[in-house]
Amino acid sequence: RILPFLLLFAAIPFTLYKTLLLFFEKKNATKYTPFIILILGPGFGIWCNYLSEKDFKSNGEVIHGKVIKRVWSSVKNRGYWAITAEFEYNSKKYTTFPEDDKSNKFRLNDKIRVRFSTRNPENSEIIDLK
Repeated sequence: RILPFLLLFAAIPFTLYKTLLLFFEKKNATKYTPFIILILGPGFGIWCNYLSEKDFKSNGEVIHGKVIKRVWSSVKNRGYWAITAEFEYNSKKYTTFPEDDKSNKFRLNDKIRVRFSTRNPENSEIIDLK
């Protein structure tokens, strides 16, 4: 999952900058590159979310997992718990990315429902938090 991030914020901006240099002076190419990144970044996020949802619709399955980690997060003097769940599929264990438990209803080792893709089990989410 780090490769798309690196492509988005390193390789693509560099390539765009070099391409803009072919059409504009260095000053203008430097000025336009951040705006293109601001358009591509959210677009990339929307596209990834679309692909994930499409994968869930065709290959999604719900399974019970358990909460294995709770981390307190705070932003501007407001705090909430972020939880990570673990589930087992085909005798292999997978973990979800941390998700916000703003209602603070889950504790360590609680059972929790996880939706994942049978094609790519790393594509998962905690559906009890939706």
